[in-house]
Amino acid sequence: MSKRYAKFDLDALCSLVSSLPSVSSPISNIEKMEGGFNKALLMTAENGKEVIAKIPRPAVVPSRYSTASEVATLEYVKSHTSIPVSKVLAWSCNALNPVGIEYIVMEKAKGRQLVEVWGEMDQPQKFKVIQNLVLLESQLASVKFPGYGNL
Repeated sequence: MSKRYAKFDLDALCSLVSSLPSVSSPISNIEKMEGGFNKALLMTAENGKEVIAKIPRPAVVPSRYSTASEVATLEYVKSHTSIPVSKVLAWSCNALNPVGIEYIVMEKAKGRQLVEVWGEMDQPQKFKVIQNLVLLESQLASVKFPGYGNL
């Protein structure tokens, strides 16, 4: 349990998010989601704007470089492909910040999760989704890097 616990200042995170130009409103609701590598907080402002704040799990994700690498990878994919990527609004790869932990704040992606709608889809719709996933994967596979490792 203690390995999965990430201590941080939620009030400082809310203050940071509400001060972002794309939010500009106090946070009125937070929905916590758990992932394998990160805690994700769906933060809703009083004006209806939604953002995702990702907090890495300290014992799972090596600190500092993984957060910076994730931000660099998102920006690289956004600038070198046509794959839709959520805009990074704020981030820190140093826990010595007012929030007290590394974080990434990004726009919430539009739409619904595939797991929510897959059962409602007919076969032609499912086939179209799979075709689109193949196109996305082929774009990622076609990106050439001069070396290997993290960005």
